[in-house]
Amino acid sequence: MNTNVIQICGAIAINLQTGEISSLVVDRRFRRLGIARLLLEHVINVARSRGLKRVHAYVRKNNEASIALHRSLGFVESGRSDRAIKFVRELGGE
Repeated sequence: MNTNVIQICGAIAINLQTGEISSLVVDRRFRRLGIARLLLEHVINVARSRGLKRVHAYVRKNNEASIALHRSLGFVESGRSDRAIKFVRELGGE
């Protein structure tokens, strides 16, 4: 009997033409383990390797954990709407 379990813990999506990170999700059971940070760091590295100068994401205003994560990785606020904050991370020169 095979007791190995394969499970998706989280996922991230980026448009490699525009640099927009359109989705970042982590299963509730796996939160606070650094998975979102690893996914975001990976997508930043992929974007940089593809020659993008910046990446950006829209984060819901009430998502304090995601706001803190983006800020800790060098994203800065570049706009707001009624429901979301736009964060941008410049990639040039690194």
